[in-house]
Amino acid sequence: MPISERMLEMIKKAPPLHVTGIEAARRGLTAMSCMLPKVAFSGSIKEKVITTFGQETLVRIYTPVSSGLLPLVMYMHGGGFVVGDLEYMDGACRLLAQTAGCIVVNVDYCLAPEHKFPEALEECYNALKWIYDNATDFGADAGKIAVAGDSAGANLGAAICLLARERKEFSLVYQVLFYPVVDFASDIAAKFEGLPEILLNIEDLRWMSELYFEDLNDAKKPQASPLLAESLVGLPPATVITAGIDPLAQEGRMYAERLATAGVEVFHKHFASMIHGFVGFVGRVEEANEAVVDAGKQLKKAFGC
Repeated sequence: MPISERMLEMIKKAPPLHVTGIEAARRGLTAMSCMLPKVAFSGSIKEKVITTFGQETLVRIYTPVSSGLLPLVMYMHGGGFVVGDLEYMDGACRLLAQTAGCIVVNVDYCLAPEHKFPEALEECYNALKWIYDNATDFGADAGKIAVAGDSAGANLGAAICLLARERKEFSLVYQVLFYPVVDFASDIAAKFEGLPEILLNIEDLRWMSELYFEDLNDAKKPQASPLLAESLVGLPPATVITAGIDPLAQEGRMYAERLATAGVEVFHKHFASMIHGFVGFVGRVEEANEAVVDAGKQLKKAFGC
């Protein structure tokens, strides 16, 4: 089930985000997300505001039908830390909840440039800690909590695993990283060598980095670039999904390899013909469905379900 010609033309013809501007780019992504067919979901979907340390965070909760406590995954959408909302990965969250038989909490975290690094990371970490401490309010088992995300959201997921290991305030059983950005410190242009600039382009990535970081030297910190962490020992098992037509593919593969070398169990699958962001087309693109189902199956095993 390929991307429709109309949608592919929209992607190819869409002006670069740094030219479009922040507000127009945000509206455009939401509009494109709303064009996708809704993925069938038999459970309940509701929204809730979590208040942590005086900060309010909107989340959307996908709960499969169940008579007991369920595992829980906190999901963080992509969008370069600048765009994206609860609609963007709605289909992926529905399918993930269905496949893994778990609750998925989709987080509408703060965006740049209004909120600079590490505000989004700390907000998501605090939201997850609140969820962990109040798991039964969600009908969730606090002993079976994982993180997941795509692109920038996968960056947040990987960084949360590092923070959880360091702070020891809660434990995670798994991480799902769809085409993660895990290295902000390396040369952006080099990532595009031999690749067409589809959906992502060099100037957009530079623009997003400049909006996200108050000080570009922060890009070298492991919480911003998990690939640069001194050690990955003791992190949760992981699913890492990469795409062939994606400037982030190499760093995603490298992160999967480093995790495995550190003794972390890793399921890595590469979709050679896919572009960055393809998981956002769940319900429209067969490979997007396949990637989410694969991740859901790995989660189900990790949860012991």
